[in-house]
Amino acid sequence: MDITEREREVLVLVARGLSDAEIAQTLYVTLSTVKTHVGNLLLKLDARTRVHLVIAAYEANLVQSLSTSIHDTPLTGSGTVPGAPDTARPGRGASGTRPS
Repeated sequence: MDITEREREVLVLVARGLSDAEIAQTLYVTLSTVKTHVGNLLLKLDARTRVHLVIAAYEANLVQSLSTSIHDTPLTGSGTVPGAPDTARPGRGASGTRPS
């Protein structure tokens, strides 16, 4: 990919789902600057939409797959994801089913 380091940073943030305004805040640049970088990326990567930019970022391994990071999260001893709400109902087992 023939993009600048700043364009690469913007591409990663686009792939993470940030809006132009959020990217501007994160990188301490103006909204106009972000829009210029996004426009340049669309041209350089021959992309029509931000979705195409996200695909390009994943294909270039600039961002890690969300499913990878979720599956790498260790489970607690109870078999639940840390921080997840307890879904077991009274009178039922941990899986939410009635005991046999």
